[in-house]
Amino acid sequence: MDAGLDLLYVESSIPGRGRAIMRKTTVFVLLIGGVLGMLCGACGPGAREDETDGGSPCGMETYCGTDPQGVPICADLQKDPMNCGSCNTDCRAPEANACIDGLCACADPNQANVSDTCADPSVCATQTGQCIVPDLMGDACDPVDSVPCPDGQRLCLDRHCTLPDCDHPEICDGRDNDCDGHTDALGPHPGQAIPLQRECYTGDPSWNGVGLCHQGEQICQSGAWNPCAGEVLPVIEEGALACDELDNDCNGCIDDRIDADGAQECGPIEAKKFDVIFIIDLSGSMGSVLPAVVVAAQSWAMHIGTNPNVRLALVNPTDVDDGENHGVRVTLPLSNMAAFNAVMANVTISNSSFEPMHYATQMVLDGSFDAQLHADPAARRIVIAVHDERTGMENAVAGYDEASVCAWVAPHTSALLAIIAPPFRYEEWDACTSSEDMPPTAIPLSGDAGTMLAHLRQILDEVPLCQ
Repeated sequence: MDAGLDLLYVESSIPGRGRAIMRKTTVFVLLIGGVLGMLCGACGPGAREDETDGGSPCGMETYCGTDPQGVPICADLQKDPMNCGSCNTDCRAPEANACIDGLCACADPNQANVSDTCADPSVCATQTGQCIVPDLMGDACDPVDSVPCPDGQRLCLDRHCTLPDCDHPEICDGRDNDCDGHTDALGPHPGQAIPLQRECYTGDPSWNGVGLCHQGEQICQSGAWNPCAGEVLPVIEEGALACDELDNDCNGCIDDRIDADGAQECGPIEAKKFDVIFIIDLSGSMGSVLPAVVVAAQSWAMHIGTNPNVRLALVNPTDVDDGENHGVRVTLPLSNMAAFNAVMANVTISNSSFEPMHYATQMVLDGSFDAQLHADPAARRIVIAVHDERTGMENAVAGYDEASVCAWVAPHTSALLAIIAPPFRYEEWDACTSSEDMPPTAIPLSGDAGTMLAHLRQILDEVPLCQ
């Protein structure tokens, strides 16, 4: 019986990530005496010349059909990227560009750098043999139409100019290291960028997590890390912090102190209570210094406000005399630090010329405003009067002067009085501020908030707050 051999090839389109890859599937129809099954073991791709009756045109290579012109396709299945491992296994871009040991791979021209096949969204970069995610924000390029990248150091991948090392993790350097379309940030593209963040602590690492001390957080911006925000560093336990039942200096000892034998003692100390009352002149002449007064008062409040036994209040004596309390009012009764600072943030000049400072100060010291202030009789009172005018010009309230005011401060009572005024006004209050039992209480009034804050801190830092 005559034998006939027909070779049929069919083109099939296999979609691949937006690209249609045309692959040829060769169908062999072998008609030999009607006994197809008995002879098929010696036919088809992979057959060598010594295994076929009619001989193979490919010798030791694998015969993979013919091209459109009828020329036989002979493939080394270990190296041929168009027939890798088996006929018609295509190792072309974007997933791969080489066949190595019968497996598709991504390799550079010399095969010095070899990667596995690339998974979406990365593509194979022939120049480097790397799987790289194209920089979707990079310049447009097209090697087919000869549109190169303006920057010669970038590769043209998926028609976008991409740094060859863009498969690196994102770092804070002002570059889009992972080529996700976000610089110094993470997140899908398109989509909201999430700035790089990291934990930080600028103090001794041994302090972190001890007592009040804890780490903060930094955010990357414009290629550099912002300052460490939210961290808490140790603060010396003195004054208001000496008996607040907190480990402020982060040494593992709450309210630590040295006993008579020089040994360290730990444990809460019974704290005194303090009512701190600011009396602030809001007349027009205070306009140039009031912002500094507000900043100093708020900063000091934050310094002492961690002690739950310290409260703060605000009294303003610069309203027009309305016949009731001569215009002096309690703007904020004794409250915590947060409430005090919120009210202080809105303090503004009233442009009144009525300044009854002696009257207002004595009313606070002698208890006349206790009900409005919600004062605690067991608390030690600290009154801080802030003004800039000569008290004799105050449209004086009869019966209230230096002598009457000073009778209500230490050493006659437990109250403390501090005056923030121009130095040439100190003499109007010297009878109240010269006692050896009191800390420095004559504070210069100026536009320098730092100087005023330094003096304010001395008030409680030098007064024993603990029993």
